[in-house]
Order: sequence, then structure tokens, then C-alpha cells
Amino acid sequence: ECIVDISKKFESYATVDIGHAVVNGYEPISFISNLLQNNVKIDCFHLHNNDGVKDLHYDLTAGIIDYKKILDFVFSNQIFGHFVFEHWTNNLISKRYFEDILKSQK
Repeated sequence: ECIVDISKKFESYATVDIGHAVVNGYEPISFISNLLQNNVKIDCFHLHNNDGVKDLHYDLTAGIIDYKKILDFVFSNQIFGHFVFEHWTNNLISKRYFEDILKSQK
């Protein structure tokens, strides 16, 4: 509710941290859908994977989060902001995985 209130009052944009959403019990697509339905503008996504319990900051392919499904939803809703890989190892794995998802959008 706070994000929606701030977005209505100010010209502001949200950052959606997918990994943090999951460890806090949110389903990412539902979370993003709720923001969009409330006209909250999304400008940035923090991308990292985990086990659903701990904030592990794994690469996009390691963990329980289905980034293909989430990013397909994001791109199908014409959300093209900033995407930050928020982990410390296997950056090239995430980069290639992300690029493959982008290529599949055409």
C-alpha cells in the first residue's frame, strides 16, 4: 500500500527486487501485476536467485525462481527498465541466460 500511495502522490518509480520478494513470501508475477494494476511505474528490477528461504543472491539459473516465466511476463507488459544482476559469482551465466530470454521475445 505504501508504494501505491507514494506513486500516486509523487512522480516516482518502483524498483522490484525479485529475489527479496520471494524470500518475503511474494509470488513475483502477482506482485508485479499488483503494482501495474495500481498504476505504479516500474523502472528497475534487481535479479538474483535463492532457495525461497534465505537471501542467497545466486545467479539467475541457480535456485527456485523461474526467471524465464517472470521476464516473459515483464516484457509482455512492455516494461523495459533497468535490470541489475545482484549477485557476486557466475555473472556471465546470468548475462547469457538473460540474453537468451531477450532473444526469445522476438
